Amino acid sequence: MVPRELVRHLPSSDAAKRRSRRASTYRSYEMHVRVHIRPAIGDVPLERMNTGHVEQVLAGVPGSAGTRHRVLATLRCALNAAVKQRKIMYNPAAGVELERENPAEAQRWTAAEAKRFIGYTAGDPLGLLYRIAVLAGERRGELCGLCWPRVNLADGVLTIDRTLLQLGGKLTEGTPKTRAGVRRVYLDTETARLLRRHREAQGLDRMLAGDAWQDGDLVFCQGDGRPWNPDHVSRRFRRLAVQAGVPPIKLHEANSLMRDAGVDQELRMQIVGHSDRDINSRYTHTLAEAHRAAAEQTAAYVLGKDGAL
Repeated sequence: MVPRELVRHLPSSDAAKRRSRRASTYRSYEMHVRVHIRPAIGDVPLERMNTGHVEQVLAGVPGSAGTRHRVLATLRCALNAAVKQRKIMYNPAAGVELERENPAEAQRWTAAEAKRFIGYTAGDPLGLLYRIAVLAGERRGELCGLCWPRVNLADGVLTIDRTLLQLGGKLTEGTPKTRAGVRRVYLDTETARLLRRHREAQGLDRMLAGDAWQDGDLVFCQGDGRPWNPDHVSRRFRRLAVQAGVPPIKLHEANSLMRDAGVDQELRMQIVGHSDRDINSRYTHTLAEAHRAAAEQTAAYVLGKDGAL
């Protein structure tokens, strides 16, 4: 029947492919089958599926056009796999068209708003995490999962190669979705100085906590060493933005500020991990200097010449 066969043909259903995809992605596939596909066509054999059945599923998907697009993508991927394995002759989802997605234009901050927020949160336990996210575009899970061995304090360079995810109410480590997500991030001089000071303060917290300290060697952690929940980081970010008098935007919006500061597009893509090329092999001395210059350029644009508040 359709649900069982579709799950079997999902792009990440076998163990080897699961390792190459995030668990959250596979969970969304299964949710689409359970919530939207099974109730609509659960009694239809795979070999009898046609375009009308696909349309039937989509007609029952509530909410935005974006949700329907994602459910259709799940169907299309699963049925493509079934075609390749010659379980069916053609993909009945291939010719289905949906209304265009028209997401509202994402809000963003001006340099003045970003500076106001960074200044307002400077004394917050997550203030430095937010500063790095705003200026350099790291994602919340990347910073929540960042550990000290991946930080070059002397040069102010972060190596991003893992992320912290919340799955089924539990925190788990993951890896960036693409090769470009594995990257080095260069901090501006003032942010690097604040990070070194943060390291010293964390050492004091560790001594005060004693045996209660849970050592995960995390750069950003709670007062007893436990990791921050990425959802909590986002909720706190929105709450602090309102308190600071700035719009509550998406945390990962630094690309716009870097563009306004005049940072080259190719560098912006590499800094935030949007390039599909393997940047690890492209780090030369010249490129590293360009990254340093970009970090200083953005900080100066947002915060002033020396990057201090």
